[in-house]
Amino acid sequence: MARLILMTAEGTQAVDLRPVNSLGRHPNNTIQLLDKIVSKEHCIIEQRGDHFVLRDLGSLNGTFVNNERVRGEAGLKHGDEIALGATRGRFEDPPAGAHMQQQRPQSPQMQPPQMQPRSSRAATRRGRSRASRSPLPRSGRGPASKVKRSLSRLRPTTASSQPCTRVRCRPPP
Repeated sequence: MARLILMTAEGTQAVDLRPVNSLGRHPNNTIQLLDKIVSKEHCIIEQRGDHFVLRDLGSLNGTFVNNERVRGEAGLKHGDEIALGATRGRFEDPPAGAHMQQQRPQSPQMQPPQMQPRSSRAATRRGRSRASRSPLPRSGRGPASKVKRSLSRLRPTTASSQPCTRVRCRPPP
């Protein structure tokens, strides 16, 4: 059975894949990712015949398979690395006879997502240290502040009877 191993800042979680799987922030997705960088309806992983296909739904920050941005659709094969925002995942679809040999195939450890350090030149240009630097303009206006205000309203939903998987991800400090 195909599954998606999701790694967030809070840990690793294995999710068995259905024939159609929607991923995103919205609670109606079959796999809800509590990651502020992920779109409400980010992508779909669906089974077509004997293989799975990832379809990006026009997400703003994009979906990446093996560090290449998906434009439209991309076929998935065993071991493919998937990136959605700060959430990383690995697609596992072992061959039909492989699960009879081993209960759980051993796979290489995934590294937690890491943010690339920004140049310290931009931080010191204005005389501020990196720690005190804010991504918002000093005035607090503009598109960045609107995004921050809308993202601050997002709260994790409580567990309900919906058959979905929630994965929590906090952005790195």
